[in-house]
Amino acid sequence: MFEGVLHDSAMTMEVVAWRPMVGTGGSREDPRDRMRRRYGGWGRAFNKMEKVAEVLKLDGEMRDLAKSLIDTQSLLVFGRGYNYATALEGALKVKEVALMHSEGLLAGEMKHGPLALVDETLPIIVIATHDACFRKVRDDLPVDKA
Repeated sequence: MFEGVLHDSAMTMEVVAWRPMVGTGGSREDPRDRMRRRYGGWGRAFNKMEKVAEVLKLDGEMRDLAKSLIDTQSLLVFGRGYNYATALEGALKVKEVALMHSEGLLAGEMKHGPLALVDETLPIIVIATHDACFRKVRDDLPVDKA
């Protein structure tokens, strides 16, 4: 099961990453010209590949995190703005791969219900990139349970 789920995800990411470079049937436009027009050329594509390589360097830390969650029954994943979709997808992947109960939730709703579920044994993952929503997400974190 692991290989099938992970392979599907890897395949999806490959399609998303390389789709702009593939020609469409009947189009006479050079795929490289389309890439330059849409994404500023190969430089930006390779910049994204470098960022992926940076993320892959975290493999050891992610393995340690996964090991620390082995005996956990549930997991909450919070996100706000476009990170909400990432939280939903992350929770879904935890369900599929780890066979663990997990919920992706909107970070703005953290104090309106989900906080009642939080205790010292419930792990929480917060997706908080440095964008316009960062301060709001940080302020909503349940540092001290009210």
